[in-house]
Amino acid sequence: MTTLIRYAHPRFIRLLRGTTPIETTQTFKPKKAALQAAGCDPRLTGGDDLFVRDAAARSFVPLSATEHAALVSGARRALD
Repeated sequence: MTTLIRYAHPRFIRLLRGTTPIETTQTFKPKKAALQAAGCDPRLTGGDDLFVRDAAARSFVPLSATEHAALVSGARRALD
């Protein structure tokens, strides 16, 4: 990620499992409302793989329910 400006780095990555296809409109555009509503909460993503950026490791690490709680409470920042 050395080619992107720091503020342009993604904080979270969500990898959708292939079990459920993404709903689309009649013009085949993905319906993003459900994905946006779930956000990065591991309890709402239906088993999708979630990752958060770890600046110290310079990579993305899996986002667990414990890590998510730390992010929500403010004990940890997404770019720490």
